[in-house]
Amino acid sequence: MTDRIERDDEGFGARLGATLRASEPLPTGAEARLLATLAATPRPSRPVPWWRRPRTIHLSPIGGLALAAGFAGLMVLGTLGASRGAAPAVAAAAPDTVHLVRFVLVNPGARQVALAGDFNGWQAEALTPTASGGVWSVALPLRAGRYEYAFVVDGERWLADPALPSTRDEFGGEHSVLHLGVDRVM
Repeated sequence: MTDRIERDDEGFGARLGATLRASEPLPTGAEARLLATLAATPRPSRPVPWWRRPRTIHLSPIGGLALAAGFAGLMVLGTLGASRGAAPAVAAAAPDTVHLVRFVLVNPGARQVALAGDFNGWQAEALTPTASGGVWSVALPLRAGRYEYAFVVDGERWLADPALPSTRDEFGGEHSVLHLGVDRVM
């Protein structure tokens, strides 16, 4: 008997599970009615915190004037305190002059001349030959500062500018030094 009850319970559980797992189609228009009901239902309002609740304050005219004078005094004191340690509102602009520098190399035997320096990341940029031949030049806008550069002749030979002082780098190469718009520091 107990065995039969257990089998009936298992069968009942299986039938109930199958019924519960089966999808149930909604009646026509159920979704629209549900949305309309939700839209018509008033939403619960949240309680307003105490600092946002409206309050009525009664002031006499003299009290209002005293409050306004106190506020104005705080504004004046705050402005004075902030301006004591602050920089002036208008500062003199430092001159940022750009100089147009013409680099020239006279080398009649050269087929190609380029200029490389710390102002262009030591990337050789080609110079333009003049009509007379043998004279190579380029004009570059540079700000005040100290610059090192060299001419690259025919893509192989690095030459310092003979018109300016030169220095040797850590690789043994010789570069020209140009001081533009600054005092020389030795």
